Amino acid sequence: MKATPVLFLFLSLIALGGTLAVAGEYAGDDAEKKMVIALTTDDFELDQTDVSHLGIGDAETIVTENGQTIDLLRTEDGIDVFVDGELLDL
Repeated sequence: MKATPVLFLFLSLIALGGTLAVAGEYAGDDAEKKMVIALTTDDFELDQTDVSHLGIGDAETIVTENGQTIDLLRTEDGIDVFVDGELLDL
């Protein structure tokens, strides 16, 4: 499945990674890293969802209001998004 131009993917881990890495050096292990994903397509909208709790290889399933199944799979490179079993090409 191809992503439409209105698809937005926010990975705050990437956006804040450098800041958190520097802050983490000064704050010790108390610095919290967050990974948040939000999707908007022609078919559905997924509000910002915190996926920080997912370890590599873990997955979370979300069913949208119109019945589509979104599977979020945590990988070493970030998150793979599957819509109704089909990998979303980001």
